[in-house]
Amino acid sequence: MLPRQVNLANEIISFIDINKLAFQISNTNLHDMRRYANFLEWINIVDIEITKKIVKLIDYDLLDETMKKHLKKPPYELKLFIYSIGMSKEKKFFDWMDKNVEKIEIAEPMISIVYPKVVERCIECSYEVNIFGHNGSFDEALSMIIALKEYDEEFFKLYQKELSRDIFENY
Repeated sequence: MLPRQVNLANEIISFIDINKLAFQISNTNLHDMRRYANFLEWINIVDIEITKKIVKLIDYDLLDETMKKHLKKPPYELKLFIYSIGMSKEKKFFDWMDKNVEKIEIAEPMISIVYPKVVERCIECSYEVNIFGHNGSFDEALSMIIALKEYDEEFFKLYQKELSRDIFENY
């Protein structure tokens, strides 16, 4: 961003009531998740510390009410939303994902990049690991592989062959 854009973006962010935004996010529906995800990504670009504050304020029990029926095979809106809050790297996000990882039956890049444990869980349970995700993105596949290696190098080495085979079979 140009300096002028950064100044304007910071000014816009200063008007955001983060408590209200966190409440709205906590009570969102699947349809609006994409909108909140895009907004959080924009806030991330401007000031990740604001995103972290918002992620800490989300009521994850309320959020679970909306998501519980969608976690098994998360639709795009939910994957994008999880990615956007996961970029904060906040403990509260990881605690929430730890609580819900057993409900997820497919590992795709958008979630796996911010929460690689989902791949481990899906492999252990013989669930699907779709390294290219919903759009066949080679960039996302590579980002997923990097996240897995950084998460647990031993796990990565153990399943590297399987993941590589998935690349060549599905691309």
